Amino acid sequence: MLPQTYREVLALPGVRPTILLIFFARLPLTAVSVSVTLHVMEDRGLGYGAAGLLAAAWLLGTALGAPRVGRAIDRFGARSVVAVCGLCSAAYWAAAGHLPYLVVLPLGLLAGLVAVPFSPLGRQLMASLVPEHLRRAALCLDMMSTETAFILGPTLAILAASHFSATASLTCIAVCIALASATLVIRKPPLARDTVGAGTEPAGRSSRRRTDAATRRTLIMAGGTIFAVMGMEVAVYASLRTVGHMHWGGIVMAILSVASIAGGLVYGCLRRPLPHGVLAALMCALLLPVGLLSHSWWLLALALVPANLFCTPTLVAGTEVISNAAPAGGAGEAMGRYESVMRLAVAAASPVIGMVIDRTSAGWGFTAAGLGGLTLALLALARTRMPAWRRRGPLLRAAR
Repeated sequence: MLPQTYREVLALPGVRPTILLIFFARLPLTAVSVSVTLHVMEDRGLGYGAAGLLAAAWLLGTALGAPRVGRAIDRFGARSVVAVCGLCSAAYWAAAGHLPYLVVLPLGLLAGLVAVPFSPLGRQLMASLVPEHLRRAALCLDMMSTETAFILGPTLAILAASHFSATASLTCIAVCIALASATLVIRKPPLARDTVGAGTEPAGRSSRRRTDAATRRTLIMAGGTIFAVMGMEVAVYASLRTVGHMHWGGIVMAILSVASIAGGLVYGCLRRPLPHGVLAALMCALLLPVGLLSHSWWLLALALVPANLFCTPTLVAGTEVISNAAPAGGAGEAMGRYESVMRLAVAAASPVIGMVIDRTSAGWGFTAAGLGGLTLALLALARTRMPAWRRRGPLLRAAR
């Protein structure tokens, strides 16, 4: 049985159907990487490099387009933006399996620029449907549904590809995006542009600078968290392959997802949780010694449980800061920037950690992932104690 806090959230009007809708909307997006890889390798007969390039083009497009799509939502409303983006995204994935590769590649970048922002929209919807004292629990529910989608999405993509074809899997992605977008348009999602962040809108120039600085620090720490999480996944599969336990990979990732969900359940019920920076630093630090226990799949899974207990709480804490700091009428752009930073971190983690593993060993991949995330977390925390004139570094300017 769920704790009382979550029962209160789920009892609110509109919360349950919204959670289900955003969950099903996210499913096709979690299947993109696997579907693209299977399609390029099996149906087109190309290699991992071509598959990775196509996935990276779409991912780069989503990272570049997320803030602009969010700004459009603030200006024109979610209904209009979702209708246009949903139509473009569904058309791309429906055609991707039938067009030449050299045509699909640049179109993937363009399609990413106008991808439907299901994740940022889900966070905005949850923030607008629940009162402030229940917002943390609502965001935890949203993040836990994301974890579940990442478990089911790739599995469903593999089943579709094995029973039909990888091209059919891409078509399923198109159909799901079209259905989810149409449902959002029909439901007219109630984004509270005047309430999300309105209580924290800066009253003066000094207050605005403090809010902007807190947002930039949060973006840096969120990027470090995602870098550590994605780098951990690369190191997990590399370690399992090294010891010949690759067939246990699904079980290990399921254990880690359950640990993350369990941490989110606890975090959503806390009255005074740890600050975002402390959570990010703890999660990354717990990854540093994991490589010492990577010679067995079950030891590896147990060693990764403590870090993954902090995964959902860290991501939710970052979302809370961004949501509260967003000015009235600017929640869409704020969430878009948050999504953009996370996408860029996802894109950076695999090649960086992969190069570390190639030059050392799989165990060092965990250390590199944790060290990268920890460095960014400590950098952001250190800047909170610096004089204002020393905080204007190039990294923080790039995060704006």
